[in-house]
Amino acid sequence: MKYKTLSTNEMSDKKNILMLDDRDMDHGGAQRMILETASLLEQSRKYNVYVCTFKGMGCLNAGEYKFPIIALNAKCCFNLLHLFSLVKIIIRYRIKIIHAHGYLPALCSFFLAPIFGVKKRIWHFHSMPNRHYLKTKWHILSKILGCLSTDVIACSRAVAEALVADYGFAKSKIKIVYNFVSTSFHNTMSLSPLPKEIAFIPCIGHVGRMDNEKGHDVVLSALGMLKECYPNIGVVFIGTGQYYDEFKRQVLSKGLIDNVYFAGSLPYSSMCAAYKRFDILVLPSAMEAFGLSLLEAMQCGVPVIATNVGGIPELIDNGCNGILIDHGDPVALKNAIITMVNDEQIRSRYIENAIMKASMFSPNKAIMDLDAIYHLGAK
Repeated sequence: MKYKTLSTNEMSDKKNILMLDDRDMDHGGAQRMILETASLLEQSRKYNVYVCTFKGMGCLNAGEYKFPIIALNAKCCFNLLHLFSLVKIIIRYRIKIIHAHGYLPALCSFFLAPIFGVKKRIWHFHSMPNRHYLKTKWHILSKILGCLSTDVIACSRAVAEALVADYGFAKSKIKIVYNFVSTSFHNTMSLSPLPKEIAFIPCIGHVGRMDNEKGHDVVLSALGMLKECYPNIGVVFIGTGQYYDEFKRQVLSKGLIDNVYFAGSLPYSSMCAAYKRFDILVLPSAMEAFGLSLLEAMQCGVPVIATNVGGIPELIDNGCNGILIDHGDPVALKNAIITMVNDEQIRSRYIENAIMKASMFSPNKAIMDLDAIYHLGAK
């Protein structure tokens, strides 16, 4: 773990922010938001940003970023080395603001922070609060961490409402800062990362971790029914995860081997080109705090179908800029895809409205909101 020496200018003119996470930095949308936000805050020249993850960089290269990224590369969820490392970072970098992304980062840092003069402690929720904690000792600890937080950030109104209802957080402490798509997203690699041999008609895209919440099984069930109408239809799954082998087995058992392509993880620089290969993006998740892949697709002019859960309705207006369906309903997904494919007028209207809606979730707005939070109550 390497540290840089702070200049006198860094010590006096800028606030030093420590962003904490407990996942590999290539894990998903939340980690992408952390890195994009850190980059924009650095560019504002108001802050020195230091990113620390308890895990590793994954397939990312820390040298590509203009701010320090400290990867502790821990093999377990929590150990005392986390605390010693955090103390060292807080002292060495003279941290004034701790911005914790997730439960464990808040737990490890919020009890220590006041001891070392860190008056601003921000707890950022990128996912819906875990309701499994409600009847356990962790629920009480969550309330304590909520009290220790000077501010709580939710990535959607749905998350904010759940924090109030399930955890009893004070409404006055919660601020909503929506996710965004980087301004460089459309200026990245123009060549598609997907093989030219993939010629599905229509081509359905799904972007997300391969877990039990993103609706991969619903997509496969709908695909099996759609083959009768569209023999050349296919789905491209982008993402990896613990359920990868299970979904491959489902593809084989359903006879969909010629209609599914597993692309794995793709570099962010190639995602815009990948989206543009899709005729439709689907995300039939069981729960989503926001749905970053939907926003990315909408900005790329790809029509979207998703479930009416969590923060998704804050992004998709059903029948206006996309279609919302109930979770766990492959028939509804099938019918929505047929509507998108067969009615060009509806499809064009959805795309036009989606581009307009996506423009509302701008990086500038997010950074302005964060800047206000960082300065709120600060001396």
